[in-house]
Amino acid sequence: MSTQSHAYSSAACTRLQWADTFTRELPGDTEVKESPFVNSKVDESKFRASREVRGALWSWALPEQQPNPQLISVSQEGASLVGLDAADFWKEPQAAAAAWSGSAAIEGSRPWAHNYGGHQFGVWAGQLGDGRAASLGEVLRNGQRWEIQLKGAGRTPYARFADGYAVRRSSIREYLAAEHLNALGVPTSRSLSLVFTDRTILRETPEKGAVVARMAPSWVRFGSFELPASRHDHDLTRKLADYVISRHFPGLSYAELLSRVVESTAHMVAHWQALGFCHGVMNTDNMSILGLTIDYGPFAFLDAYDAGFICNHSDPAGRYAFSEQPRVALWNLMRLAGPLARVMDGQPDPAPETVSTITAILNEFGSQFRNEYTRIMRLKFGLASARDDDLEVIIQPYLDLLQEAKTDYTFAMRTLSRVPGSVDAAVDSLAERSLACNAEAWKDKLRTYFTSVYIPRLGSSDAATQMNKVNPNFVLRNWVAQDIIDRAENGDAEWVDKALKLFTVHAFDDHAPSGMEGAEKYAGPVPEWGEGLHPSRTKRRLGDYACINGSCQYLVKAGELCSSASDCAAFQLSSRWQNISLADSHSAVEQKWCAPEFCTLESTCGGAWTLPKAPYKAPPGADANAGSMSCCRGFDLNAQCGVYGGTVDTCSSDLVCSTGNSKPDTAALGKCVSPEPRHQVWIGVLLVLVGGATLNIGLNLQKYAFRKRQEKQAASSAKSAEHCSSSTPPRSVSADHISRQSLDISVADTMGRASTNQPCSKYAKWLQSTLNPIWLLGLGIFVVGNVINFIALQFAPQSLVAPLGAVSLVTNVVVAPLLNNEKIGWFDIGGIALIIAGCVIVVVFSGIVQQNYRLCMLVQLLKARPTVVYLCIISAAIICTYSFLWIVEQGVRRSTAGIDAGNSQIRQSRATRLIPPISSASRYVRYGLPLAYASLGSFMAALTTLFAKTLVNLLSVSLFDHDNQFTSFLPWAILLITVFTAASQVYWINQGLLRYDALLQVPVFYVVWTVLDIIGGGIYFNEFKAFTAVKYVLFVLGVLVIFSGVSLLANRLKASY
Repeated sequence: MSTQSHAYSSAACTRLQWADTFTRELPGDTEVKESPFVNSKVDESKFRASREVRGALWSWALPEQQPNPQLISVSQEGASLVGLDAADFWKEPQAAAAAWSGSAAIEGSRPWAHNYGGHQFGVWAGQLGDGRAASLGEVLRNGQRWEIQLKGAGRTPYARFADGYAVRRSSIREYLAAEHLNALGVPTSRSLSLVFTDRTILRETPEKGAVVARMAPSWVRFGSFELPASRHDHDLTRKLADYVISRHFPGLSYAELLSRVVESTAHMVAHWQALGFCHGVMNTDNMSILGLTIDYGPFAFLDAYDAGFICNHSDPAGRYAFSEQPRVALWNLMRLAGPLARVMDGQPDPAPETVSTITAILNEFGSQFRNEYTRIMRLKFGLASARDDDLEVIIQPYLDLLQEAKTDYTFAMRTLSRVPGSVDAAVDSLAERSLACNAEAWKDKLRTYFTSVYIPRLGSSDAATQMNKVNPNFVLRNWVAQDIIDRAENGDAEWVDKALKLFTVHAFDDHAPSGMEGAEKYAGPVPEWGEGLHPSRTKRRLGDYACINGSCQYLVKAGELCSSASDCAAFQLSSRWQNISLADSHSAVEQKWCAPEFCTLESTCGGAWTLPKAPYKAPPGADANAGSMSCCRGFDLNAQCGVYGGTVDTCSSDLVCSTGNSKPDTAALGKCVSPEPRHQVWIGVLLVLVGGATLNIGLNLQKYAFRKRQEKQAASSAKSAEHCSSSTPPRSVSADHISRQSLDISVADTMGRASTNQPCSKYAKWLQSTLNPIWLLGLGIFVVGNVINFIALQFAPQSLVAPLGAVSLVTNVVVAPLLNNEKIGWFDIGGIALIIAGCVIVVVFSGIVQQNYRLCMLVQLLKARPTVVYLCIISAAIICTYSFLWIVEQGVRRSTAGIDAGNSQIRQSRATRLIPPISSASRYVRYGLPLAYASLGSFMAALTTLFAKTLVNLLSVSLFDHDNQFTSFLPWAILLITVFTAASQVYWINQGLLRYDALLQVPVFYVVWTVLDIIGGGIYFNEFKAFTAVKYVLFVLGVLVIFSGVSLLANRLKASY
């Protein structure tokens, strides 16, 4: 194969004894029947193209060649499990890196990918499979089977929309975590090697790639049984169950298999709870049939003890919170029991006896978990003997004390060994690693617990030594993992190998080994930058509790409501640096830190005080409705700052504190910077350019459909008249008139028909056009373009996105002549050039301000006087423009048909009779109607963009900030308004295209839409707040240049008549 140019057969691999029973004994994907290492003529794309795979449990896979693979670390313990030696890897590091990254084939390996499904966050997700993991094969060593996988080596048939790669950040975490948990006695998969690559992978930001070689006796999951069962393929489910029994549980029945899985899963979760480990993503596709910890994603070890701790920022509801792990494990086992029950009976519907058996097995989970958890905790507490009430009397009361003061869990368990030597010293050290709101009272309760409850139950004199063997000193906390990742990405990749040794060989030591200077801090207190750190990002909050001078106090960020300076995180942080307090000139301090001038539009929503943990809805004395509110001040641009308690930002409301790894209470601080993610702005720019061009193509395809339909109508007017059952034949239309599409033609075609057939005359043309496949294709492309433009609004402000839409007029210059035979003149080219130049000026000098607003803020923005005026003007413009269209068209009908006021067709209303005849050659028709149709579509488009941007804001806050904004009627009303205005926009654009050239309609539509969008973004979303006087002047200049281009395009109006 081109991607595996040679077989790797050094000493690091020749000792591998391959025994690939999984692919030999179980049905595979029939799409590709041979491994690429057997038949190299098979198209490589077949091994990576996503597809639904039925009747199979696996598919052949082909790892990709990686750019510049570099061997970073090898686990000696992991290597020995499969008969290898880590030293052999380092003898040929480049060859080893090529082999264990998938770039070179390992002799004897036949890679494949597992096919499975799963319930994700409680919802059935269908087929999932190993999208970025390829099993190289199964290796037998000392009677133990090990299936080796490469994770991050490229796409497989189960990759779906993903790229199949893994970034260094997640790879380092998984590589270290698997070996670390094994060293701590937790059932887990194992790691073999870590290889870095130079591949650039786009996640939230561009990152470099890596490949982890990982191992497990089997990678079969609960979801491996669920998928075939969901497809009613019970034969395949039975084959998988038979295989698992024969290879891993020989001699067991199906019921005994389920019982063994229940027991091993209960024991695994018991180890998690005792260790303070949170898996984070306990979907059924991440649950091993062998009861192993697999698929390390957003895992975390507890820092401050919190039973409700959530380590996955994608789990706002807390389904996989720390305390919920046992319950979720049982729920997952119930999902596995369904497929096995059908296998036990051989019937789609299990018999009552089978259901009873399954229920009894599942009911054992609770006692098995409790017994194993209590056993482990007795060892960690060093209890002399086992009693039935140990959990209630000894263990849980201690955890409750830790919960009360948010004490560091790992440190608290390790400190138990010091209690017999000195209770006071142990209490003091625990208090230092706690957030005790009333420190002395909490210390008294802890001291009473130790002396009256705990010490009387301690074991022998060597209990402390034994306890330190089960209570680790070093654990892979999130902030520790991030520090290792930062070191590796900054060039110190050897630190990963050193960290592996620390968290395996030395995890229970009192001190870090020599050669790891600086690692001692990994057993120390959590730095403030590391508090609340998620594996993928840090969550900053509007407000949270912090311990201030021994009391627990609620602090808020800048711009939030306050009743005193003491409510403000920035004041509290500043007081720590400058030793100021409210006693120092009280009124001056209050005026400086908590005053009305620091309030913003968002302040009226009281966001920090509406959070679940806030003490009340608004601080005492802050009445937003009465106009007496004060708000917190924050630090200014480029000022030193910190993140108080690791969660509450201390910068001004429009800035963020970029702290890196600094502590707020040291001189090495962060600084306040603009939050604008400019790389995201350019994503928005790219999207709107693509969306505008796509939308333009759709418009011209619709115009093309109209033209073709009218050409056909002109060639066979008699057939058209028969279709509509017209009593009076329509007026003939000459071919040289078709390109004009002037109103007198469309009106004349309808005027001669009898009144009884008027409905057919009115709607037949529209119906015929919309049933045209080309028109439907154009509409679909137009909708796709709009969707892309709406997505762009998430990445860039409306005032920036809107002008770029006019740049797509270049597309119109190319597409309109090709599809619709419309001629291009120098005035057209000059006009479009001026429009583009004006747009560039507007973009360069627009205010690049992007912010996500919650519903409350959006309501305030809607109620603001400038927004109300803007919406009223748009609404009035729509009414006036529509009235103008109706009046002029009614007047033209009377003039063209020569009908007097008594004609039956216009005797429908008194208003119609009052309209005077209007000549089709009048300025109202020649200039007014084309501009009116384009403008009416633009007005609707401007409203669509405004409300669509609102929806994008609400969706962004709901999905990414985990704050559901769709809990009231208003967001759904905004959705309905958006749908209505979007449909109206499509309708009026098409009405204009029916009558006039696309080279006229599209530019006018874009220009009016652009100008209104810029104004709307500036007024509604306050996107002009960063404007300076120079920017305002140049912005107006850009608009004038755009209008100059429009005036040149207006020459097309004269050419059309």
